[in-house]
Amino acid sequence: DPYSGVARHHYTVGSLLQLFCSGFEDQIKHRSYFYKSSVLVRENIIKLAETWGEDLSMIEVSLDRRMLDFIVGLDTELNELVEGSHLYMPTVQVDQVILPEEQKNVIIQHAANFEAFSKARRSLGFEDVIQYSGMLMLFFGKSGTGKTMMANAIGSMLKKRMLLINYPSLGKMEADLVIKFIFREAKMQDAVLFFDECESIVMSRDKLSGSGINLL
Repeated sequence: DPYSGVARHHYTVGSLLQLFCSGFEDQIKHRSYFYKSSVLVRENIIKLAETWGEDLSMIEVSLDRRMLDFIVGLDTELNELVEGSHLYMPTVQVDQVILPEEQKNVIIQHAANFEAFSKARRSLGFEDVIQYSGMLMLFFGKSGTGKTMMANAIGSMLKKRMLLINYPSLGKMEADLVIKFIFREAKMQDAVLFFDECESIVMSRDKLSGSGINLL
């Protein structure tokens, strides 16, 4: 620690600013990287120690093990971390999916145009107004109607991996932490996130006892 000269397992905000900033003015300028609203904290890339009333420079900063593995190139199997999860490259092609042509085209167009929409939103300055990002598609129907197949076909079309989450398999794990972890993992892997058997997520709010749809 540059402040005390003592070796420690966790750095403080102040010690990191001293390490990476050229001077005091630069340190003040970059304190915002450690605010709760910053990308580093909001996306759970780093964690700040839970303290109240302490100067920001004295708060300890930690990096969780999964993020460290990702940074140094260790590809940890996700199913070892979250039960019921699977990361894979889909092989189903769009022309293999049997659906009414009109419905199929609507799905394909929405997926294909999302990147252009995201760029337009950034260029027009809407990111500060619209806080949420991403695209959500809800497929419903009886077993065998092509829901999973269509989701995999979208992944193939976008040339992205699929992060499959069997929602009931998550059980009674700490829902808020698990959901945040899953979304972060999908972002790190640049993957399409696919919740399977997700009826409990999309039930009406009146029938939910707390988390579910509000977390998402």
